[in-house]
Amino acid sequence: QTSNISMAKIRGKFRSIQIASTGAAGFTKAYVSKNGAAPTVTSFTDPSTGGTTFRVTGLTEETATYYVWTDHNDCSMFAVSGDADHVDCGNKYQMHQFGDSITYGGGGSPVPGAVDVLSEAAALGYVGVTAGVGGHTIAQIETALTTYLAAMTVTSNDVAIVAAGRNNTGGAFDAAETTSYTNIINALVAKGYGKIICRGLLPSGNLSTTWPAENGSIASSVTGIGSANEAFCAVPGLGASSTQASGQTHPGAAGRATVAAC
Repeated sequence: QTSNISMAKIRGKFRSIQIASTGAAGFTKAYVSKNGAAPTVTSFTDPSTGGTTFRVTGLTEETATYYVWTDHNDCSMFAVSGDADHVDCGNKYQMHQFGDSITYGGGGSPVPGAVDVLSEAAALGYVGVTAGVGGHTIAQIETALTTYLAAMTVTSNDVAIVAAGRNNTGGAFDAAETTSYTNIINALVAKGYGKIICRGLLPSGNLSTTWPAENGSIASSVTGIGSANEAFCAVPGLGASSTQASGQTHPGAAGRATVAAC
């Protein structure tokens, strides 16, 4: 039960795009990024009350690349088509993020479709995938990764992002946590990702809680492996209005936009 957002990349001279899915009860929003720009969001009636096919209209009839995804995380099939001939959309690279509730899209108004990695992937020309479960620790992400990777086809053109450790706060990682984190990186290297980005923990609370010890542990794990495939990425300051009011643990819309832009 992960976020597991379905996302498609399509290119053509479209006036509208049609989206179809199965197992889609709860699909109420479609996100459409044109040429990697910030996505526009179209809302629909919950398909459990009336079908599973939706059309996004009003597109400018010019050749463009569209990245399309929804807020739904239980699609057994997801398809996107346009009302004109398709054009080869070029690179079919993927960006996969593995993590916890922040990767899932938890925390008030954000939903799985609003996860920053999806907009981030589109901006860089990738198809994004989220694989996050609320509450997962580093060890649980390590265990779940076996299932995730078995279902994925990966090439050296693809990127993995590790967003683990927010549920392991309390100081520098202990030996077991460090081993699990290192195992995550090694599993992604073995799978064949061309780049693995190990993301630092997002600041929380009053935004002065920046987790220096925990982020130091993540950075040390990256350095310890010493692979050219992986790198540590510190997260920029989010700004005073960018976390959820309740607990200030999960980034709000402004925070997610900041993370995507980095």
